[in-house]
Amino acid sequence: MTAIEEWNKEAANALRKAADEIAKAPPPKLMGEERISFAKIASDAYAAIERVTQGIDRDRAIYIITLDEAADPAAFRAALTQERGDKSSDLKLPQLNPAPVETDVHRVVYVGSSCATTATRKKTTAGRLRQHLVQAPRGTYALNLSRWTGALRGGIVVQVFNYPEDVERDVVVAVEDQLSQHLSPICGRRGIQR
Repeated sequence: MTAIEEWNKEAANALRKAADEIAKAPPPKLMGEERISFAKIASDAYAAIERVTQGIDRDRAIYIITLDEAADPAAFRAALTQERGDKSSDLKLPQLNPAPVETDVHRVVYVGSSCATTATRKKTTAGRLRQHLVQAPRGTYALNLSRWTGALRGGIVVQVFNYPEDVERDVVVAVEDQLSQHLSPICGRRGIQR
């Protein structure tokens, strides 16, 4: 075992090596962007998800869900708060993050990633987006937007970015963590998720 005096130095060296790997990775490709009104999420989500994930062979994706220009961030936050507080609801909704101090208008709803863990496991991003936009299995944390946003004005924009399949999962997760910190989404985990 390494001497206690060396722990910090070894941790710093490991982080430097990880940072070098992240910096060397090729940038992701924007696979698509789809706009869906809250009123039509249940009917339009499947086709939209198919379009934004088309061309992904092995998932190494980051997805960003944002409120469109017609949506009211305060009304969205209030509806999410109400749904989270509903004791009769069976939904496992992501945590609500504090509103950023620097702006009253905050439009990024959620930042997530999906990485296929084996060569045979595919379409994980499409599956995760279905959970967020339509409905997740009982006990799975997801937005389930079609279940509680139908009365809201406006809608969402979904963007999917995919890395080449040889990019390591740790790179994707680190970039997702950084984006979450930078974009301060309305809900979902922020910070280190490894």
